[in-house]
Amino acid sequence: MKLTKQQLKQIIKEELVALLDEENRTAKGNITQDAREKYATVGKDKFPIFDKKSAEAAIDLRGHASAADQKKIINKAAKYAPEAAKKAREAEKKERE
Repeated sequence: MKLTKQQLKQIIKEELVALLDEENRTAKGNITQDAREKYATVGKDKFPIFDKKSAEAAIDLRGHASAADQKKIINKAAKYAPEAAKKAREAEKKERE
């Protein structure tokens, strides 16, 4: 089986992403305390955002934060989950009206 350079790069990229995720998550899939402290959006360890899954979770749970912090959460999550952030911004806009 021959691989092109592009295919090889893609495989390597996927493996690196998987390795990085393993450092930030436990075997069960929860976020480690080190990752919470490193990627916290609010406070010391709240709303850590470092990948798509964590960004979508933070957007879903943003109601547990203050209004100012909710904007921070949406803005940081937009880097990893732009569609979810767009929907969240629209929802926030409707709530203000």
